[in-house]
Amino acid sequence: MIDSKLTARLRDSFFLESMIPQYADNLKTLRGFKFDWSRNDAIWDHVYANQALTHKLNEFGIAHEAEEYNGLWDADTYWGAEGRVIAEVLPFFQQHLEF
Repeated sequence: MIDSKLTARLRDSFFLESMIPQYADNLKTLRGFKFDWSRNDAIWDHVYANQALTHKLNEFGIAHEAEEYNGLWDADTYWGAEGRVIAEVLPFFQQHLEF
């Protein structure tokens, strides 16, 4: 038997997309907000959820960068000499963090 109130509470406190209206003003104060996901993720819900998240952020006028990249999430793609950490993450930090 499904408890509707408990299910709604779980959804509202678990799914990031559901929390955007509540925290939109705080998210707008961020100096940098970026996320990415693999187009080839074996769990298609991750792809759809990230697409929905970026659309919802746009709907609320929250500045962010989002990228669906072509490839797999694996150690070489992220951590290798040509990986996303070196090419994408560190430059993003350098641009947006104050030291």
